[in-house]
Amino acid sequence: MMGRRQRCLELGGIGRFGPMVALFVGLACTPNPQPQVPLAGSDGGPGVGLEPEAKRARRALVIGVDGLRYDAFRTVDTPRMDGLGANGLVLRASTQLSGDTVSGPGWASILTGVEVSRHGIRANGGWDGFNRDHKSFLWRARHDLGLKTFAACHWAPILDSILEEDGAHQTARGDDDEVTEAAVAAVSGGEHDLLFVHLDDVDHAGHGHGFDPYQAEYAQAIEATDLRVGRLLDAISAQTETDWLVIIVTDHGGEGRDHGPRNPANRIIPQIIAGAGVNRDYLEGTASHLDVHPTVLRYLGMPMTDLLDLDGRVYGLFDEGHCIDGLDNDGDGVADCDDEDCEGHPLCAEGLGACPDGDLAASVGESRYRGVGLSQVSRYGGSCGGSEGRERALTWQAPAADRYAINTIGSDLNTVIYVRAGCEGEELACNDNYFDGPREDVPINWESGLWVDAEAGQSLAIFVDVVDAQLQGTVQLNIHGLSASCSEEDLGQVEGARVAFGNNSEAPSRFPARCAGMGRDRTLRWTAPRSGRFRIDTEGSDFDTMLTVMDGDCLEELACNDDGGEGQRSRLEREFDGGETVNIVIGGFRGRMGNWILNIEAL
Repeated sequence: MMGRRQRCLELGGIGRFGPMVALFVGLACTPNPQPQVPLAGSDGGPGVGLEPEAKRARRALVIGVDGLRYDAFRTVDTPRMDGLGANGLVLRASTQLSGDTVSGPGWASILTGVEVSRHGIRANGGWDGFNRDHKSFLWRARHDLGLKTFAACHWAPILDSILEEDGAHQTARGDDDEVTEAAVAAVSGGEHDLLFVHLDDVDHAGHGHGFDPYQAEYAQAIEATDLRVGRLLDAISAQTETDWLVIIVTDHGGEGRDHGPRNPANRIIPQIIAGAGVNRDYLEGTASHLDVHPTVLRYLGMPMTDLLDLDGRVYGLFDEGHCIDGLDNDGDGVADCDDEDCEGHPLCAEGLGACPDGDLAASVGESRYRGVGLSQVSRYGGSCGGSEGRERALTWQAPAADRYAINTIGSDLNTVIYVRAGCEGEELACNDNYFDGPREDVPINWESGLWVDAEAGQSLAIFVDVVDAQLQGTVQLNIHGLSASCSEEDLGQVEGARVAFGNNSEAPSRFPARCAGMGRDRTLRWTAPRSGRFRIDTEGSDFDTMLTVMDGDCLEELACNDDGGEGQRSRLEREFDGGETVNIVIGGFRGRMGNWILNIEAL
């Protein structure tokens, strides 16, 4: 079993302007120091924490360590990664937020810089659903910046299905040792500007023995990976004419012998960024592995204006990066839109005052706004709360006459949401918690949600607020028209057992239910085959369901049931006219999730 270490993230005598000594090994903590790795070269170039000289070539290495838990990195003996973090930034980061914590969604989000809801990969498969409009950072470096790229991966689907065929000039595959060997050769060859390396043994150990830093096999796999990282850093140390950026990232954490659920053990991950051009004084907000894509490309020379459509943000460099979070991230005395780094940011357009902070136009769907951006101080509040917290004020125009569900599901903060008829107009609706009840009893509760009626083209001001001014994190705003969300599947005149089935874990929350709180819903269009009384139920589902019958436009509720069936399943009976068309809405009680089954029987 490995020896437990005393972590030393602050090295005595090595400040921002100190000598390039022990860049990747804490000499004060390590009895047998490894060779130094001068990311900025060893010929008098700038050190870590200093802006690199423009005349020097820039290169970047992204090392992906699959399945690395945050607490494991902070516990296991990893001197090479420790030394890297000691001279850069060690971030307590998050995975993507709109998909399960598995490798397909994770690596697709890391490479593309966008959420699962945008790139479409929701599992370790289903590659045909990949939205190829979202290019990887390797592809963009090659095709947009004209740089030479390299990728070496243990997990084959990254090269076979996620990375574009022309994303990298050269690729390699194999086990962790083979991948490391190929990557060391590529670094030493000095021809590649951007390299991506994927190592998988840590994840294998977690599945085989448990994702636990005190589990011997898992800890040993991390220690072995640290040695491989050291080999890569040693190869970089020979590149004396080049400034290097190194990022270590992972796709997910783990618990027990698996991962996937969207909980802290799986979502909270370590992330390291170090090298010439990394600002060690960068103010930390909420980091994400989505930030790797824009950060690498910005470092390699891509204009900030070409990175604004991503869900990730430039992080840790001498750039403002986060242009709307109320913080002077790069410590240059100028924050947000006043910083020239934010020139061209859509939320920094001339004429935008305190309200609005941005314009959503007439967009609808999941993640209409997502970011860490909140105002620097609390400016507004709603009748239901928010007066103590910082907020983001956004204008929005209804694309059609409809009833709209507006919520903050997907946020990692305790939010408040309110809607006004313009920035200073009358408040139309306000909500703190989506459902009444304690947090531990409600999957969706710290998030907020409300419903408002709007005419086509009507302009509203939506305020995404938080309950406490000290809170920092990611907020997400979702907007759905109820009529526009109708009839996601047409069942025709079907009747009998198991007429439809599915899983609501990825479903949005849109429809209110008068008999109880409902979330994560799906709408099914059904036409009565004849006049008579029918029973509609969710028997056979594996979670606490909700069931409503809505009219053809999904605006009027005709029937509702919570626990009319066995074991918290739903069941309702109603008279139907032959040929009558309705929408059956299936959801989870207070947002609960699982596999659902729909049965329709004539009585």
